[in-house]
Amino acid sequence: MNTLTQFFFQEDQYQAENNAISQIAADNSHSFEVIENETITDCNYENVTVSGSLFSFAIFSNVTFKNCTFYANKIENCIFEDCEFIDCKFEFSSFNHTNFLNCEFERTSFAMGHLQGGSFKGCAMEQVLKDFLETQNINLTNTHVSDEPEEYIPEFGFEEMADHILPSAA
Repeated sequence: MNTLTQFFFQEDQYQAENNAISQIAADNSHSFEVIENETITDCNYENVTVSGSLFSFAIFSNVTFKNCTFYANKIENCIFEDCEFIDCKFEFSSFNHTNFLNCEFERTSFAMGHLQGGSFKGCAMEQVLKDFLETQNINLTNTHVSDEPEEYIPEFGFEEMADHILPSAA
């Protein structure tokens, strides 16, 4: 049985042996794991479902997630830098003090989760659903949000978050 830890770190073994970036096969799903104090770089993950997991003090750099689902995860004190999220879903997941730096989000949804004390700096969001249950102290510096999907009607979007919870920098 593959665990989430094996899932993320089989990538390293493959790269070391073949000096190339691998792509995870379809229908991978993993649950109830902990990824803590790890750095994951230069990887591609596609068609992966991760549920009920804890990501803590992890760094993701230059990672592409395509058609991935993150269900009921706790993501805290993590950094995602230069990452891409394409056709991904974050459902019932909480983000605490997590920073997204220069990331791109395309057709990605954040539904029914919590977002607290983090940032989206220099990010681009195209056709992104943002329907959080709770948001607090979020920094959206230089983040471009455009083309919200027509089929979604979020109750509270990032534009409103910027107006109501982010103090303007002086």
